[in-house]
Amino acid sequence: MIRQNRVEPQDVMLAHTNLIKLIRLLKQEAFYLGHPLRLDNNTLRATKKRLRLRASATAFELWPFWPHNFVAP
Repeated sequence: MIRQNRVEPQDVMLAHTNLIKLIRLLKQEAFYLGHPLRLDNNTLRATKKRLRLRASATAFELWPFWPHNFVAP
């Protein structure tokens, strides 16, 4: 965020909100995978896969954790 010069209060608030969304997605994937009490590499990979699919279909963005331009066509 500092490198992008996005340290204004609204940017920090957006990052905080998106962190909550990311954690919610991780917990959701852990539940789908059948181990809702732990977040592991499988959960992270499944979440990354779901985010790639979601971002390719829409302008979904989870900045600074998942920038929209990260998705390769």
